[in-house]
Amino acid sequence: MVAVVKALLLACLAGWCTTVVFAQPLVRRKNPNGQFWEEVVLARDPSLVAVTNLYGSVLRRPYERWRIVTDLNNDGQDDLILSVPGTFGNGGGSWNVYVCSNCQWRCVGEIGFQRGCFAMDKVLDEVQLWFYWHMSSHDGYLGYYSFSPDGRIGDVRQMLVESKYNSLSEQLSKAVFGSVHGHPYRYESSETSADGVVSWKTIRDWRQPHLTDTRKDAR
Repeated sequence: MVAVVKALLLACLAGWCTTVVFAQPLVRRKNPNGQFWEEVVLARDPSLVAVTNLYGSVLRRPYERWRIVTDLNNDGQDDLILSVPGTFGNGGGSWNVYVCSNCQWRCVGEIGFQRGCFAMDKVLDEVQLWFYWHMSSHDGYLGYYSFSPDGRIGDVRQMLVESKYNSLSEQLSKAVFGSVHGHPYRYESSETSADGVVSWKTIRDWRQPHLTDTRKDAR
């Protein structure tokens, strides 16, 4: 099933990564869409910093976020995919990707998908994040991002899934996700206290060290 979907995704290659800069630039890189963005490095885990929520001049409770904790580049250290506050609608939103090394958090780019509608997989030395992006009750985008051992994000591969039957796209996404859970991760939501301390609550824990991947890359 996954091999067939990957073959279809190759025919629908698209790139739409953007970047939000949070610190001093480290390297300028070129996105698949031809735009440049500046890779940055932080000295602290960005998911542990409360995010101010202003409405005009009124200070509200800090934004809450979602995060995926997983090893993206196979170096034995947990990396981070962190939601960007204020970008989410019914269809999904933006996530910043951070690769961690020696207590330094390198923001390598921004991706987009619907919260909760994802699965992590691994083929050879490449980690993949499969996603479903809801468009309407009849259609949506199914695809995946790839992460290389050097911490770079590959081109997004996606295809439009549509049907006159409301459940078809959902059934297809479930069939794919059910066969690609091959890489451990934690999916969590934030809780920010009145004094600005951020803690994280587990939504889904898919850490299974006994998993082994014997599939070949179908691209």
